[in-house]
Amino acid sequence: MTENFPAQAYMSKQSGVIFIKLLGEFRFRDSALLQKCLDAVEAELDLLGLIIDLRETHSVDSTILGVLAQIGFAATKLEPQKPVMIAHPDDIYKILTAMSFDKIFDLVTKIAEKTTDFEKVKPSFESDHDLVLRVLQAHKTLSHLSHENAAQFREVIDLFEENLKKIS
Repeated sequence: MTENFPAQAYMSKQSGVIFIKLLGEFRFRDSALLQKCLDAVEAELDLLGLIIDLRETHSVDSTILGVLAQIGFAATKLEPQKPVMIAHPDDIYKILTAMSFDKIFDLVTKIAEKTTDFEKVKPSFESDHDLVLRVLQAHKTLSHLSHENAAQFREVIDLFEENLKKIS
């Protein structure tokens, strides 16, 4: 029997640096949690750094990867430094490198621990339309990272574009 690890997201801001910590199993239905994190990064005018900690994340699907990529792209105002993503050198780290996340993030396996007060990101209601739109945008973002991703997600993108037309 496999254990269930519900998705939890925590966020903190300290001295212009936004810290995002993800715990558990993240699936497309959990993308609203990450959307709140994305909104916070986009709204932060004085962003000096972004650190996303995936060390306690058990699994992610392609939608979650796409929203994480969007969060990374939103932090491009940090140039020339990249946002940091921390993951253990296991399956998730391998997925991140295979999906070309090193183009957006400095991928690291450990970082000096800082004590910070995290606030739990609370889920919010969203319509089917909002969810389908987020899944579509997430996969489009992944497709922009590499030619391999574009080929891998072409059919998925087409399918969600068709579904979006049906529910609009």
